[in-house]
Amino acid sequence: MPASLAAAERATRDDCGEAVEILIAALRDDPAVRSLYPTDIEYVRHFPGFARAFAGRAFDAGTVDLDADGHAAAFWFPPGIEPDGDAIMHHLAASVPKKRLGLLAAGMAMQAEIHPSEPHWYLSRMGVVPEAQGMGIGGALLREGLARADADRLPVYLEATTRRSAVFYARHGFETRATIRLPDYPEIACMWRPAR
Repeated sequence: MPASLAAAERATRDDCGEAVEILIAALRDDPAVRSLYPTDIEYVRHFPGFARAFAGRAFDAGTVDLDADGHAAAFWFPPGIEPDGDAIMHHLAASVPKKRLGLLAAGMAMQAEIHPSEPHWYLSRMGVVPEAQGMGIGGALLREGLARADADRLPVYLEATTRRSAVFYARHGFETRATIRLPDYPEIACMWRPAR
């Protein structure tokens, strides 16, 4: 078994750069990310800061996982810890044109409204670099995080940003609770895996 399928490694703040680089490669064509940063220049310039703002508290909690070979990263938020909304909005205000941000505001508000309030684990982002996709690394990394949620006997919530990823998560026990479909906003499947 390849080392990357054997176990995940917990990332620290020192690993933030590596984890963000994985996301940059993995999410280059992600519709949700590209709705914020549609050009390659915007993406390369601004997505890394967005990823750091979004994931900061997960690094602080020690719940960012990397596969052993550095091909995949998963950003988890345990119960009671949420992404830093102020840091995210500050970065978006500085990096996304006001008109585009205004068009996306209704979808972001709907995502916030749908996000469950009961205790749960939240998988905010997971990505596998393109050259390692289809090798089982993402599934192995996901199972590591799900094992933590299962040990806590808690459900897991995530937002799938492509139909392909929704199918992947469904194979791991997630069900679609709601789908966001709005003009000028990417389709997002809000998915839930009950406690086990």
